[in-house]
Amino acid sequence: MPVGLLVEFDAVPKLRRAAKAAGLRAGDVVLAMLELWEWCWRTKLDRLTEVQLLGFMPRKAVGPLEAFGFLESVDGLYRVRGADRYLRIKQAQSDAGKKSVGNLKQNAQQAPAVEEPPPAPKRARASSEQEQYWDILEQLRVEHCVRLGIEPGASKKPKLCNKVMLDAVEAAGILDTVAGGEPFTRWDMLTLLFDRYLAEPFGNEPDREGRPRNPPWPIPLFLSAGVLQRLKQANEAAA
Repeated sequence: MPVGLLVEFDAVPKLRRAAKAAGLRAGDVVLAMLELWEWCWRTKLDRLTEVQLLGFMPRKAVGPLEAFGFLESVDGLYRVRGADRYLRIKQAQSDAGKKSVGNLKQNAQQAPAVEEPPPAPKRARASSEQEQYWDILEQLRVEHCVRLGIEPGASKKPKLCNKVMLDAVEAAGILDTVAGGEPFTRWDMLTLLFDRYLAEPFGNEPDREGRPRNPPWPIPLFLSAGVLQRLKQANEAAA
């Protein structure tokens, strides 16, 4: 299971109550929900049939999990609440990858067509992994601001983006892992921590000099050693 799955602070107590209502062990219900969220992450789906749901938990757990807000009946299916945050991040990752490929194709198509062989054009440089994930963070930041009705502004990508991103994950001790036979990179973890950062109000509060943050929830603030380490510790405490 990817160790980067984020769990809200009040989720575990609610799961314990749901387990008590179902007459099940709390650990079994917590594990069932973690496996269910992981399944949503890997399949990019947040709805499943009753038969699929019973592959994760006994039938008597379903009602209590609905009552405590983890499941929702929708059009004959069960929606896994909380899974949308993972799917939103997954979509942002996919969009960033497509954008990078599209830029390369566009650059290739713009080469001039002449009768004589033109000088060899400079080869378009593909975005690095660090640059792609900076774009993912920016996309998530803008979408978050739009949902709240806040002017998102724009984050300027640093000239030494690779170094900035690498220094941040190394300072916070964020490492690549392998879970369930699939890689879960430090950039995946960074993206999930950014989702936690967006949920905190201080990213849109005035800075120490009393000036409004421009843009809101700035990426450099998130990547600062103190903030990133605190978010990582909070994630580990909630797991």
